Amino acid sequence: KLGPVEHTVPREAQKGDQAVSARYAAALQALEAPLSRAYREASQERERLIAAAKSLGESKPLARDAIDKVRALQAQWQTHAKALPLPRREENSLWSAFKAATDALFTARNAARAARETEAGEQIKAREAIIESLLALPAANSTGSAPQIKRALAHAETAWRACAEVARPHAAGLDARYRAARDAARKRLRDIADHAAQARFDALIEAMRLCDEREAASEIAPDLEARWSAVENLPDAWKPAMEARLRGVGAAKPETLPDTLLNLEVACGIDTPSEFMAARRQLKMRALKIAMEDRRASVTTPADIERWLLDAAATPRPDEVSRARLERIIAALQRLA
Repeated sequence: KLGPVEHTVPREAQKGDQAVSARYAAALQALEAPLSRAYREASQERERLIAAAKSLGESKPLARDAIDKVRALQAQWQTHAKALPLPRREENSLWSAFKAATDALFTARNAARAARETEAGEQIKAREAIIESLLALPAANSTGSAPQIKRALAHAETAWRACAEVARPHAAGLDARYRAARDAARKRLRDIADHAAQARFDALIEAMRLCDEREAASEIAPDLEARWSAVENLPDAWKPAMEARLRGVGAAKPETLPDTLLNLEVACGIDTPSEFMAARRQLKMRALKIAMEDRRASVTTPADIERWLLDAAATPRPDEVSRARLERIIAALQRLA
């Protein structure tokens, strides 16, 4: 505003070290030198923040506190930028580099989170698939379902243990659903076992009825073979004896039937007809004598009961009293099964 020096200042004031222009340049330099030094230090500090942000983003996987640290770096940047703004071009260049470094870190964080969520989703889906496989098992009354359910339970248990852990919010619910599905499958197995235990007695009664029909007839009914083949749930171990009775070959001896029925009545804890009570008392006395001689109690095993039952059922042409006793015995065994 004062105009050119050469036009406004006397010549004497324009010469020597104390010239106005020299003194002005020295004063200006006195101001610019510390400002340049401050700019340089501020640039170096921003470069340090950029390097720190890049270093955080280079760690694989990201540190747990990486986001907290980068937010602290952002706060430091804002503080420095407000304390001493750099020339616009330099400020923009440094800020772009810093923002790129921090954005890369947030992008890596989001990608890692998405990967974890995807992995967690796959782990949850794997466990849900195990649960669904148990829920999809056949009903208890399905043919041949017991082996299938046993295999499925064993496979599910192995697969469940092999699955990676899931996040706690999901783990409790999945575990509860798995236990419920597993317990339901185990209940199906118990129901199948109970049904099989009952069904074998029903099959034995049907086989005995067909044998009675065969023994009472003068000739074999045309459809007897078909009805015999249609008998289901008769245990394989019982079939030969009942088949022998049906064919009249190698059948049990009728004279042993009363003792066999007596043994079964005692084993099942049911009443014996009055005309056989004396024989029952004798049976108990013999058992007591044997126990005293052997110095150990006589124990009737399930195998003994099954053997006696099969002997009684395979005895041909039982009288009405024996048939009624055997029916009561089978009914008692069904209740105990």
